[in-house]
Amino acid sequence: MSDIAARGLAKAHVRITGSGFSEDQDRQEAGLHRGLRAADQGLTPDFLMSVAAVFDEAEDILIGRQKDYGPGNINGGYPTPLVALVTRMNDKLERIKHILSHEGEAVYGERLRDSWLDLANYSLIGVMVQDGTWPGVKR
Repeated sequence: MSDIAARGLAKAHVRITGSGFSEDQDRQEAGLHRGLRAADQGLTPDFLMSVAAVFDEAEDILIGRQKDYGPGNINGGYPTPLVALVTRMNDKLERIKHILSHEGEAVYGERLRDSWLDLANYSLIGVMVQDGTWPGVKR
């Protein structure tokens, strides 16, 4: 896990539990989301921790791929970065359908879980492109 991702998970845990990784507190009582107790929102601390863990993993993958490939593979998308992202997302959905048709087994080395995380990251990239915060893309 990258240092950035580790700091993000620690912040998420503090936001959720209100206390960091304390084993002494009752997680049900301490669980917070946006300053409100999880239970008051119909949520459990375990659900909030699962969300934080998945976002942490997706963030780590996104940052790692950004380091490996840079922003050019998105910026140079034809005819626009957002249209190219939709094409990539469609390709990823087709892979997901193919994996599901093989009862969730890895197909050509791609696991179903990895494909879901990739699809989530394409969505996050789309938001950044639209907001003008993706490197090299102007609003």
